[in-house]
Parts: sequence; structure tokens; C-alpha cells
Amino acid sequence: MITQLAVQQQEMTRDQISKSIPAIESAISVQENALSVLTGNLPNRIERREGLDDIQTPQGISTGVPAEMLAYPSRCEEQRTEPAKKV
Repeated sequence: MITQLAVQQQEMTRDQISKSIPAIESAISVQENALSVLTGNLPNRIERREGLDDIQTPQGISTGVPAEMLAYPSRCEEQRTEPAKKV
């Protein structure tokens, strides 16, 4: 049994979602323009040809340099690896 309260709650939810759509579309446009500029193109809408479920990723992607090789040793690690100084 559906009550009038449940119907009103769903209508309010629908209205809230409908009101948020323009802000979301605007944010998408801003991101599309930023991506266009980063790729060396003029700001423009990005055409989508495939959904996220249809995108195929390559199998042998090289990930580059491991993060451990880029990290500087912390001061604590330097102190641990240095021999103790005699006074």
C-alpha cells in the first residue's frame, strides 16, 4: 500500500534531482573544456562514443618508475642507517 506521504517524498526527491542537473551539466562542461585545453585543443565539448563498460584497456601497460624509488629517505631512516657516533 502506497501512502500519500511516500508519494510526496518521491516527488520531492525527483524535484531535487531535476534541479541539480543543470549544475552537474555545467561542471561537466568545465571539465571538458579543461581536458580540451590540456590536450592542446580549443575548449570544446568532448564527444563520447563508448560507455565506460565498453572501454578496453591494454594488457601490458608499463607503470614507469616505482614510487619507492622516487621517495626520499626520511630523517629517521637516515639516522637508523648511520653508524652511531662515539663521543
